[in-house]
Amino acid sequence: MLEQLALTEMLSHGNSRDIILKIAANPNTTETTLTHLAEALTRTIRAAVAANAKTPLSVLEQLAQDDRPEVRRAVAENPNISVALKAKLREFSP
Repeated sequence: MLEQLALTEMLSHGNSRDIILKIAANPNTTETTLTHLAEALTRTIRAAVAANAKTPLSVLEQLAQDDRPEVRRAVAENPNISVALKAKLREFSP
């Protein structure tokens, strides 16, 4: 809970975006933190979460429905996505 509060506080300050982006991309970031960051308003942070190999499949499934193509692309490139999710993402491709 304290970790989520700290992240929420950091997200509220624009100058912390680069730090949050690095946290989202870090392979040592916890699944709990990645789950929280998947709700970020910033598409670059959501894309970094989608690309992180530690992101839980349930979060990748959520991000696969994102309105932004760069987030869906990051999900598709994640090495841990399921075959079913990869097929679902193909539906979004032109």
